[in-house]
Amino acid sequence: MDQDDARRVVRATLTELGLDVTSPERVIQAQHDFAYLRHQRNLSEKIGVGVRLIMLTSIISAGLATIWLGIRHSLR
Repeated sequence: MDQDDARRVVRATLTELGLDVTSPERVIQAQHDFAYLRHQRNLSEKIGVGVRLIMLTSIISAGLATIWLGIRHSLR
């Protein structure tokens, strides 16, 4: 397989995947799309971590409040 055959196979594969590689502008546009998707994925992961921290904080706070109320009730 020579260089031209390899280029044709790669171009056909990318086209089957839905990427238009007919011009440099289209390739740059696809790169920007992938960068945007990566950015969205990273933000989504950060939001997930934040939600988990908020839930953990709420559970710990509720547990401490329950213990505190139990102590106050037993001291009366």
